[in-house]
Amino acid sequence: KGQGGRESLDIFSWKQASILDMAVPVAEVLDLLKLHQSQLALLSSRLAGLQTEHEALRDCLAASGAVPIERHLAWIHRRRFAAALQQNPCL
Repeated sequence: KGQGGRESLDIFSWKQASILDMAVPVAEVLDLLKLHQSQLALLSSRLAGLQTEHEALRDCLAASGAVPIERHLAWIHRRRFAAALQQNPCL
């Protein structure tokens, strides 16, 4: 027995048992990983499309004089700063 009356574990036996226990669901984990990778690729593609649309809209607003790029960037900064303060309020 080890400290505190607990039985000591043989590290090698523990690792061996863990590997054997994990051998069964490895195929399931790999399937889930592939699914998550495909979902991530789809989300990345959609994000790229949204970024392109955002840039086009921002450029149109700036070109028309409705919203200068500087003002747009200031609005984005204020929103991000407010979100950061909400997540990490000052004490």
